[in-house]
Order: sequence, then C-alpha cells, then structure tokens
Amino acid sequence: MENDNNDTLKNIYSQNFNDVVSNEQKNVPQGSRQGSSTNIYLIIVVAIIVLIAIIGVYLTIHKTSNTNITALSTNNSVNHNIHDENITFEGSGYNKNYKISKYLNGSIKLDMASGNSGYVSVTIIGANGKTYFSNSTDNWCISSDPATYNLVLPPMNYTISMGTGSGGGECGNAELQIKKQ
Repeated sequence: MENDNNDTLKNIYSQNFNDVVSNEQKNVPQGSRQGSSTNIYLIIVVAIIVLIAIIGVYLTIHKTSNTNITALSTNNSVNHNIHDENITFEGSGYNKNYKISKYLNGSIKLDMASGNSGYVSVTIIGANGKTYFSNSTDNWCISSDPATYNLVLPPMNYTISMGTGSGGGECGNAELQIKKQ
C-alpha cells in the first residue's frame, strides 16, 4: 500500500512539475529567441559593412601612394630639352608616368612614339582644368613613324603628362616632341 501511495505521489509531483515547466515555456515571449538571433545577424551585417569600408580605404590609400609619377627632369633618367618653344621628352623607363608644367601658346605640332616601351600616352591639361589633348600610340619610332597631331592652344600654363608601356617595342626611348609652328 505504501508503495502505491509513493507511486501516486510521484505521479502527482511529476505531473505538477511537467505542468509548471509547460506553463513557464508558454509564458516566455515568442520574439525573445528570434530577437537575439536577429541581433546577431544585424551585428554580423554591420561588421561586414565596416570591414568592406576599411578595405576600400586601405586600397585607395595604397593605390594613390604607389602611382609612380616622376617629374620630368634630367635627374630621373629622362632627357628633357626646351629650346624656345620646342620641347623634347625622352622617357627611358617602362610603366612610368612623367609630368612637367610649361607655358604654351598658339599652333603646335606634337609628335610621339613609344620606343622600347611599346606604348606611350600623352595628356595636356590647361591651368583652367580643361583637357586639350589626350591620346596614345603604339607607333615605335619617332624618326620614321611617329603619331603626329596639330593643335591650337590658348595661352596659359599646361601640365604635360607622358606615360610609357611595359615593353615590346623598338627604337630606344619613348619620346614626345612639341614644336611651335
């Protein structure tokens, strides 16, 4: 009899315990579990966005600082001659960018050739920010087949840029000649 009473008490306590646990689970707000997982996903998304922004800034800074621009002068293995209104640049390096400022006015003839670098680009930008010339060529020899252009430029200071290619050409250095006409 005593065993029957113990079993009955165990059943009653067990049933009451299960009812309490069941009621506790029913009273838990439904969104609390979802809210915590939503917060975790939100934190992960924000962290990814911040990481992408940091990488973008890093790449921008390092790209800018590695732009390999050399001022045109005789100090950096570029022959740079100016006689009156005539200018001759010879760039001996591969994958180099050279710049110089020069006052120009009126009609000019521009000859350019890539030489050993296999490619040359030239840009002329006025002090007013306007691009007056921008072109490139893979013509190799300044003496026999230069790319030739005739320009009329208003009087002002200009930034003249010359970029060279990565090789594969002939005829010595990349060259740019500007002659007053």
